[in-house]
Amino acid sequence: MLETNTDRFWWMIGALSVGGAAFAVLKLKYPELLSKGMDYLFGSFPNIAGLASSFLNLFS
Repeated sequence: MLETNTDRFWWMIGALSVGGAAFAVLKLKYPELLSKGMDYLFGSFPNIAGLASSFLNLFS
């Protein structure tokens, strides 16, 4: 069995990989759904909207 920290590290890598894959599928298959969700989220938190929007525009 792996040590506790190593075990947590591999779970974190797995969770980031699955989350990244889910985000990529949403971005490619359902861009309108993702944009509606982001608009709703940015409307709820206006302070972070500018920062997150500029970050997402780097990938467009």
